[in-house]
Amino acid sequence: MAEALEAVFCCSRNGCATSEDLFWKLDALQSFIRDLHWPDHDFAKHLEQRLKLMACDMIESCITRTDQAFQQWLKKGTGFVSTDYVLPSEMCAMVNVILDAKNQSFKLCAVDGVDVHQYHTKIDDLIERTSTSMTQGMVAKLVSVLDSVISKLGRYDEGSFIGSILSFTYRQNVSGSGKELGKAFINFARNSMDQIRQKVNDELWILNLFEGRLDTLASSEISHYFCYGAKGNELLALVVSD
Repeated sequence: MAEALEAVFCCSRNGCATSEDLFWKLDALQSFIRDLHWPDHDFAKHLEQRLKLMACDMIESCITRTDQAFQQWLKKGTGFVSTDYVLPSEMCAMVNVILDAKNQSFKLCAVDGVDVHQYHTKIDDLIERTSTSMTQGMVAKLVSVLDSVISKLGRYDEGSFIGSILSFTYRQNVSGSGKELGKAFINFARNSMDQIRQKVNDELWILNLFEGRLDTLASSEISHYFCYGAKGNELLALVVSD
């Protein structure tokens, strides 16, 4: 299943054709058995419980494997921290798989709208942990680019020897400037936001990412930076826009 998930990410509106097929088959099987109307009530309840347990186990496996694939994608970009970084569409697709699992789990794990066996509670807790982990991983990757930009901007510190050299060479059209680096970061941020908006299906998840974790962490990083002596060139670079 791991190989199948890896191979078909981005081939489906909900991120993965394999997970969509899994949820559809689980629902179809439960509907088929329910429509048989078993005359033996006790056996029918037992069969229903077994199907709900199977659904819980298979959804859990899907979520776990998707999260493992997501973490592997995060590791692939560990050594590449640049404003040229583009958030992989595969990572957004994996987020969609988790969100789809959340939408499907109650119907597949609960009985007539009641979580009789606590299977849905188990899956919902796993989904929340996985979604939080994915959000944190994505935010950490994006903020790492901000950290890199801030570190590079330190070279343009007006009070440093190297800063005076870089400022002079920029005036002589010899090298780039902190302002250009700031523009590169603005473009990176816009491209990353556009990628997430276009690829992730859930508006509430996107809102939580942008206005919650990402905004808080980025503001904290910049505030910490200025508290420790950012100079004029660096300030201009960070606030510059097209």
